[in-house]
Amino acid sequence: MRLQQKILLLILPLILIPIIVLGVFAYKYSLNAQDKLEEVKLKSDIKYRVNQVNLYINDIKSAVEFLASNKQFSDALSSKTSTDVMNDVNAEFIKFSQVYSGVSQLTLIRHDGKLVTQSLVNEAVSPLINKLPLLNKMQWHLITSSGSANPLIGIQQPIIKLDTRNNSTTLGFVNIVFKPAWEDKLKLVKENGDKFMISDLVGNLLFSYPEGEMGTTIPRDIFRKLRNVTQFNQSATFKLGSNHIFFSGKKMSGQYLFLYGQDKKYVIESKTEITLIASVIFLLTIITSTILVYYSTQHLVISQIKKLADAKKKVAQGKFDIKLTTDSEDEFSELFSAFNVMVRQLVVYREKERDGRLRLEYKVKERTEELQATNKALEKSNIALEKAKVTSEQASELKSAFVANMSHEIRTPLTAILGFTEQVIADSPRGSHQLDLLGRVLISGKHLLALINNVLDVSKIEADKLEVEVTQVDLFELFNDVVSLLSTQASDKHLDFKFNYIYPIPRYIRTDSTRLKQILLNLASNAIKFTKAGAIGIDVKYLAAESKLEVTVTDTGVGMNEEITQSLFQPFMQADVSISRRFGGTGLGLVISKNLAKLLGGDISVTSEVGKGSEFVLKINLAADDNELDLVLINSLMDLAQDQGQVFGFIADKEKESIIGKNVTGRVLVAEDVEDNQYLFKLLLDSLSVEYEIVSNGEEAVEKALSDEFDLILMDMQMPIMGGVEATSLLRQAGIDVPIYALTANVMKEDLQRHLEAGCTGTIAKPIVRKEFIAIIHSALSGVKEVDYTNILEEKLELLKQDYVSQLPEQSQLISTHLTMKDLLGLRAELHKIKGTAGSYGFMVLTNLAEEVENFCVDKKDTDLFWSDVNAHIFTLLQTMRNIIDAESKQ
Repeated sequence: MRLQQKILLLILPLILIPIIVLGVFAYKYSLNAQDKLEEVKLKSDIKYRVNQVNLYINDIKSAVEFLASNKQFSDALSSKTSTDVMNDVNAEFIKFSQVYSGVSQLTLIRHDGKLVTQSLVNEAVSPLINKLPLLNKMQWHLITSSGSANPLIGIQQPIIKLDTRNNSTTLGFVNIVFKPAWEDKLKLVKENGDKFMISDLVGNLLFSYPEGEMGTTIPRDIFRKLRNVTQFNQSATFKLGSNHIFFSGKKMSGQYLFLYGQDKKYVIESKTEITLIASVIFLLTIITSTILVYYSTQHLVISQIKKLADAKKKVAQGKFDIKLTTDSEDEFSELFSAFNVMVRQLVVYREKERDGRLRLEYKVKERTEELQATNKALEKSNIALEKAKVTSEQASELKSAFVANMSHEIRTPLTAILGFTEQVIADSPRGSHQLDLLGRVLISGKHLLALINNVLDVSKIEADKLEVEVTQVDLFELFNDVVSLLSTQASDKHLDFKFNYIYPIPRYIRTDSTRLKQILLNLASNAIKFTKAGAIGIDVKYLAAESKLEVTVTDTGVGMNEEITQSLFQPFMQADVSISRRFGGTGLGLVISKNLAKLLGGDISVTSEVGKGSEFVLKINLAADDNELDLVLINSLMDLAQDQGQVFGFIADKEKESIIGKNVTGRVLVAEDVEDNQYLFKLLLDSLSVEYEIVSNGEEAVEKALSDEFDLILMDMQMPIMGGVEATSLLRQAGIDVPIYALTANVMKEDLQRHLEAGCTGTIAKPIVRKEFIAIIHSALSGVKEVDYTNILEEKLELLKQDYVSQLPEQSQLISTHLTMKDLLGLRAELHKIKGTAGSYGFMVLTNLAEEVENFCVDKKDTDLFWSDVNAHIFTLLQTMRNIIDAESKQ
């Protein structure tokens, strides 16, 4: 697009837009002004025509009033009427009708309505006496007649006689009916689109011009609008037939509407002329403006720019002797001068540019050599950094491998220590001094195992390899396990251990049950460890607004200040140096717990005060993964019992088996390179009376398994010559499908996964736990499902539970007696016994119910209402005890 065209496109809108806006505004303004003028003219016309009618009627009224004052009319209305008087009256009527040519009827009526005389100029007009009431004042009225298309005007004038006391007496009335020339009086011209109507106040049409367009009645909706126009002195447009009429109106004599209008097409014709004139002026303005802009830009701008463009082309061709000149002194003159200066300086710059280019080439060469040297140095640095990165990664891997190897090396002798100790304890008589010493060895060994596990967890945390396995977890079952482990620790230190559900509580959540239990045991064990006297409390609460589970662990122990609590979750940190000396520990438990809480979608916070105790709050998500959780809320212990289909923690309809004493048959192949561990497995397998063979490496294990038949293979994963993973893979490839359990001290998740991929059925972690080991042997050799391991109980513990259940009826009867006698002290004593003993035998819900009732009985007044509430609580407790007794009797 050429510059000239661009200038036109730029300038023309700036000119045309204001012109168009002003033109449209002027056009609309002229139309509005025209409408206003038409409205004013219409109102003026109706006012003029109404005034003409008023003048005409007032003129007739004056004549009638003068006629009525004639003495002959008074005489004619007297009681003595003569023929001469009547002739005089008729003569007056004739003279009046000759003066006023429109008169159609003259009538003389007595005051009682009797006709005296009448002169009919138009025989078709009925007497006015039927139209007007007899009033003592002059009045006029429009009369429609079948003999005339236009309404007639009737005027009634009373004849009054005054006596000597100026008392007036109405003798009668003179009635005049005349036919006005409405078109002449109203100055109506059909060719001008004039419309005129006279109607009464209810819409009956008395007169219309031109005739026959409206009928006898105005449509109701149109009449309503016309009446409003007349009332408020306005104007409006109405559609009458196929025409649009512009109407205004006036009210006459309080009883008639005079409506005058004009056809809109006559108004539009005048507006069309205005529109045409405005359009012509508008187009001429646009055309003239465009031509002026075009030639102005051509002469003032384009020609000068073209001259400059031609000069630029010559300079581009190398002709630097050019010089631009102009006669005007404007911006182009300054531009030409600047161009001339630019051309002269261009010559100078070209010379300088050539010199500068030479210098630049030298500098570029020099800098290139420097850059090459720098690049070589950077390349060496990058190589060094890459080596350092590889070294760091190798160091991290070596660290993890070292921790894993150290764990394995420590667990291997620890397996023998714990295994032999458990075996000796199992075979030793109760009460011996050696048994006590061995028990201490076993406790120390388990403590060392826990320490190893903590170190492994910290190693995983630092390597960002700590993972969780999310499954659906029964909260109440998990907390029962935790309480059963902790209650013994608390009772050994004579601490009051309180566990409290703040209902409602979700029955199930999606989390890692092992890791959640690890967190709870760490927090509660610390609380027990650091509390010398007082109480340990665990409160479980469901936070519905946050969709989280909150567990609060409180103690009355030594407490901490704010500075210590801020560093509490750092590895190997304890409250102070004396803590390790007084209570022991590595300071890893809380670090591991906090990281596990974060992996489960939560966190751990702590508040503490020196000398008063501490409070740890654990919050975790109800669902630690993206799977949906079917939320089931438990509102009370009874709800839990109904939901579980259990009798408060004790399975009623499931038969339990005592596996430990059951005989098993089969042959077992054990691959273990450590002699102490070989001896431990001999003792364990001898106690089960099964056949077995022991080899020292994987190669021997493969040869034995291929040459002989075995029902179970226990394979150590780290052995000389051939390891357990390789041996297991070879056996699976050879078609050996007997169960193969990995014996290993490497219990990291990636290790367990590697064992499963090699073909292992499962893993037995070192150190060996005697009860779990025996349960796996029974599972593999006698078909007992591994899911039943958690229900395996020692024979003596089972006997103790049976003894406890057997005394429950007596205890129930004792509670009922105390309740009947309202013996509050005795009742609380029995409840306290149940709270302290039932949980130890697996009946945690019974313990919780007893604690709930005992707490309810504290600091309460001895009233009938109180005993009524106690009776309700005791009923639930007794029902639970009966259910436990019934369930136990079925075993």
